[in-house]
Amino acid sequence: MSDSDGLMGKYFSLHSSLRTSLLQVIGLALVVSMATVADAKSPKDGKMVEAGIRPKPKARSVEQIDANSFCENISDLASEQRYAWQLQNLIALQSDIDERLEKLEALRADVKDWIAKRDKVLSDVKEHIILVYERMRPEAAAERLAAVDDEVAIALLAKMKPRVVSAILNEMDAAKASDLTQEMASLVEIKSGERDQ
Repeated sequence: MSDSDGLMGKYFSLHSSLRTSLLQVIGLALVVSMATVADAKSPKDGKMVEAGIRPKPKARSVEQIDANSFCENISDLASEQRYAWQLQNLIALQSDIDERLEKLEALRADVKDWIAKRDKVLSDVKEHIILVYERMRPEAAAERLAAVDDEVAIALLAKMKPRVVSAILNEMDAAKASDLTQEMASLVEIKSGERDQ
């Protein structure tokens, strides 16, 4: 807490009735200033200004002078307090944002690790499945590959040894073997086309 905060708190705590009076004085000052503006806009004053005669300033009461003096004296302090409050709020928001960023970075690292582990497991499983199909009898492998989706069958066949693939395709239904061969050939064409570019 700054010295100005303490002084302000002591001032208002010692003069609690002054707050009520201050509001009344400020209200009175607003009414008087509005009346002054309304008087300045009146046609009588306009004619006097045009004639080169300046209107005589109206006398201000002691209460108006006190209210204006108080407002002038406290305006710098009030501005400092407002800026200090805004700065405190900004610092709190910045620390909240920093905490959230740290949490997000930790989550991001966890997700990245999890994805790496998952990819390794999937790779190991895929290699294991390929080995299983390669070690099967060609008739059994052909029967099972004919039952799975074409994309899965193509992915498995593409990773197997050519000798095993030919034995499996030889045991498959001719139409199914033809479809799988054509789709594998189109993948090879796409890959070789990508290399050429």
